[in-house]
Amino acid sequence: MSLAFIKAATYSKLHQTDLRRTQAEQFRPPRQKALEANSGQGGDASRDFKVLANRDKSSKRRMPSQPDGAAILPLLIPMFAMIRCLSREPTCPLYADDSAARLAAEPPCTASAISRARYPSEGIRDPGWLASDGRWPRGGKSDEGDTDERCHTRCRADQTSYVKHIRNAEKKYTTIILADLPCDRMFSISAKRTWNATQPRRVLGVTTSLPTPSLTYYGVKMETYDKFEPEWVWADDEGTNVYAQGYGRDLTVIFSFSADKRNPPTSLANRVCTKYEGLETDDPAATFLTIKDLHAAIWGAIRHVWPRCVSHADLGTRSDAVVAVDSMDSSVEKVTWNVYTHPLFPQFVRNLADESLGRTPAGPAESVDFARLIRYEQLGGRGCTTRVRLPKGEYAVFKGVDFRTALQYSDNEGDKVIRNLIRNWRGEYNTLQQIPPHPNVLPPPPMLATIRWPDSSAPPVFCGALFPFYPGGSAAARIQESNKKGVRIPLHLKAHWCADMAAAIFHTHRIAKTYHMDIKPGNFVADTSDNLVLCDWEQHDAPATTLAPEADGTWDVTEDLSTIQAGRPQLRYTKYCGTPRRNVDEDVLGDAPWHTWNVFPIWSNKCPWALELAEVLSLGRSMWMLLRQPVSDFEGIEHPDQLVTDWDTSEDIPITWKQIVDRCMSKDPNERPDLSELVGFWTKEWSAQKAANGID
Repeated sequence: MSLAFIKAATYSKLHQTDLRRTQAEQFRPPRQKALEANSGQGGDASRDFKVLANRDKSSKRRMPSQPDGAAILPLLIPMFAMIRCLSREPTCPLYADDSAARLAAEPPCTASAISRARYPSEGIRDPGWLASDGRWPRGGKSDEGDTDERCHTRCRADQTSYVKHIRNAEKKYTTIILADLPCDRMFSISAKRTWNATQPRRVLGVTTSLPTPSLTYYGVKMETYDKFEPEWVWADDEGTNVYAQGYGRDLTVIFSFSADKRNPPTSLANRVCTKYEGLETDDPAATFLTIKDLHAAIWGAIRHVWPRCVSHADLGTRSDAVVAVDSMDSSVEKVTWNVYTHPLFPQFVRNLADESLGRTPAGPAESVDFARLIRYEQLGGRGCTTRVRLPKGEYAVFKGVDFRTALQYSDNEGDKVIRNLIRNWRGEYNTLQQIPPHPNVLPPPPMLATIRWPDSSAPPVFCGALFPFYPGGSAAARIQESNKKGVRIPLHLKAHWCADMAAAIFHTHRIAKTYHMDIKPGNFVADTSDNLVLCDWEQHDAPATTLAPEADGTWDVTEDLSTIQAGRPQLRYTKYCGTPRRNVDEDVLGDAPWHTWNVFPIWSNKCPWALELAEVLSLGRSMWMLLRQPVSDFEGIEHPDQLVTDWDTSEDIPITWKQIVDRCMSKDPNERPDLSELVGFWTKEWSAQKAANGID
């Protein structure tokens, strides 16, 4: 019998006994703090968190049975090695059920602190803390002498639930939950859990994936967010309404704070609108001192009404339902709420149904009601790109235009931005329908999302598409993750990814006869086998960091057929000096020249060779970011000419790789390699890396 099995069985018996003994104990609730900003940051880094201990000095803990001398050691070792009794406050016991590794609901606990302790797994390496919002801090030391800073600086200030995730020598995982969990929250963790919906309670438990006969590991199948998770704060075009959106309990809800002259200036909604719009006032009580205070008031009011309003029937069935929030004074207890039908929703539906915004998708046949999607975090972009869970439980990515997007970009000038976003997602859908299949190119969405309004008997209108969810994350995220760890992405994976990137762009230009326009590491996502897939096919905008300088909208190009060399014509570029020209809608994008004159659709028809070489540069800069792994986020880059590339701290990169990438980034497009050469080079390098590393 393994030591891990002895320990797991010991915990099960011991903590089930503690569970019964502590059932009648009373615990004070945790101190709640408001979320200080949209980003979710706001943990108090000065707090000294320590391990929760099931300790009550008024009574002594009794063992479930009286073991003999030979058996007492495995009972005492894990108990004292796992928990150091540092708190005088009574707390819930650690609990493991040996039949299903489930977590038991306990009475409320008090989290005074969390600190390091030794845990019952042999050969612990690289311990790391996971906050209850599900984000992993990076880096770390051994379990001895490790600091707590990464824990509470990565947590939201109002969440006092923490998770310890440790790895043993066999790379098996043990998850320990140290929690004072707010009673309206249940977070995702590697365990199967039980929950009493009528009597929600805080949870404290331990589960393990160590391969023992009596302890079964359950991977997470579905995420459950019982507590409100904040996402967005924005205002309408007039500044008289401030909105906030978040999710929880399988719902995504929009809240509104509307200015009302009939109410005193010190009412919550009036104060929110005054501060958000930066209006001046002589009364300090009629505004907020800082934006941080504003966000704290918004999310604090929402959390107060959330347990009551979330059960309202319309929030789960009607896409036009919004919750109005207000208070006549600063008292949270007096916050009021009501659910109403938003008056802009009919216009939103009319925009979705407008056939002039591009061809409405004719298929595929399968579709799902948008209201039935369980929405989680936003994935970025100007429109709505959101990870969702389908009614059957599988994950997908919704991309389109939801009502949150419509409210954010609504205006009194014909809804230009909203209509442009609708046109973009329709264009992306139709483009993907025309591209021949390729393993490194995003396939057409297998399902569409629809809205039926004003009720289920109305004909459906399409609001977006549902794409596959790629759990490997984007290449940009993987680069950032590796940089935070202070490690380099392995050479064999870099060669693999460069080969995938080249293959995707080759297929785009040579086979599909089109272009991408937005080539960057963030638009290459990894599947479960770490194969990259090129996504985001709107063909609408280009990033300043990877756009070819000659494609910035200020140059024209012609092919000099009289100077064909090696089967490719020389390109001649001339600076445009004529009257102002525009082929991009006004007030839709920024002020960059390519936001006025987009050369991509023009060169695609008249000079596809110039367009291919322009995207070779974009591909080269993306490969440079992957190989070089710069720590900069390039936030200050406004024009392609401003990006400076170098090979500092890249001693591990072969010289031939640097040379081919430098050629891709040549200022003269005629000196760049074509896509055929790139595919051949990286296919060969990837094959060599596989052979060198024994990869099939």
